[in-house]
Amino acid sequence: MNDSSGSGPANGPGWWQVARAGTCPACGTPGMVWAGRVWEPPKLADHCRTCGEALAVHEASGRALYPLVIPLLALLVFSALRVDDIWRLPLWVYPVVWGPASALLVGLAVRATRAAVLAARVAPRGQR
Repeated sequence: MNDSSGSGPANGPGWWQVARAGTCPACGTPGMVWAGRVWEPPKLADHCRTCGEALAVHEASGRALYPLVIPLLALLVFSALRVDDIWRLPLWVYPVVWGPASALLVGLAVRATRAAVLAARVAPRGQR
């Protein structure tokens, strides 16, 4: 059953499926998009091992990610300052909490952005 809502198989996976499960936007096979390990910065694989679609050419990196990362880090700094105003935690708590929180949040945001760019640029196999 094919619907025209933009989420059917004929339209390919959405950016959320690409980010979460690594679903190839061309063939729909899960687990084919991301290269490297979970704790490494998110990076696209060179190509899909199932359909051979070139993925690395669609990599959003460098200056393309500045509009995402800089406001996000500013928000994290202001959040840390606000938490300090409210609770006055010991100094050692800040690097223990905000260091991993910052790395996790920025990593997830970069992964979602790269998945959105990839899903927007690569058309599903059925629509070529």
